[in-house]
Amino acid sequence: MKRTLLRQFSYYKRKRKDVICITEPTEFVTIAILAKQKAHVLSLYLELIEKQTYPASKIKLYIRTNNNTDHTAELLEQWIEKVKDKYSEIYYDGGNVKEPVQDYSPHDWNPLKLDVLTRIRQESVEWAKARGTHYFVVDCDNFIVPETLEALLATGLPVVGPMLRNGDNPLSLYSNYHFVTDENGYYRHHDLYYALFNLSIKGLIEVEVVHCTYLVRSDVLQHVRYIDGTARFDYVMFSDNLRKLGIPQYLDNRRPYGKLTFCDTEEEFKSKNITFDTLTT
Repeated sequence: MKRTLLRQFSYYKRKRKDVICITEPTEFVTIAILAKQKAHVLSLYLELIEKQTYPASKIKLYIRTNNNTDHTAELLEQWIEKVKDKYSEIYYDGGNVKEPVQDYSPHDWNPLKLDVLTRIRQESVEWAKARGTHYFVVDCDNFIVPETLEALLATGLPVVGPMLRNGDNPLSLYSNYHFVTDENGYYRHHDLYYALFNLSIKGLIEVEVVHCTYLVRSDVLQHVRYIDGTARFDYVMFSDNLRKLGIPQYLDNRRPYGKLTFCDTEEEFKSKNITFDTLTT
């Protein structure tokens, strides 16, 4: 089986080697915070970004928000004021786009919203690429333990995501990866998906898709594309392009890394009891 436990690779050749930590704490990384209509989860999300153990002096923040009808922008601006002297660099853009994306619910991923999202994601990648940094994106409804960024960087892998569980429903089998995909790049059933999810196989595992939260190393960023003219989901275009180039993606399920939610309101989110103390339970 070609997607077995992987320790290290030779770029684009999927050649297995021993573990080598090639990231020093002197290397810069951009964390992309792309927030829209997320006021109900931002307090916990930003707390966990701030708690990351990788040196803040080596972290650049790319923060983009637009077309909110809640207090997302205000919360981001308050947080930026609080942490502005902590990070290497902070870029913030709260300007609206011309498309009326605010007219749709947060999880209504229609072509209009997807077009805007892919553009915003690509702009964040270009910003990191221009600064020669690694790129770490964490969707705002994903909540990660403090060691996440440091652990992913230490793998030295080109693209790697931490396995996250559904915090809304402990019985859900949803996670932020596809072990294999169908002909269009979307999820396809495979028994090994569940082997990874249930931790009967643990490690750094090559999969066909990681999404929601993942790290891309700086020398891979030149190949990252969220736009390919096919009108598919952003993560599908991203992953498909990497596969076509022979750039592998990996899932890290060596430890519990956190949870994600689909809640759209503060009341709903509070009812799920997703907190710093429950991230690994």
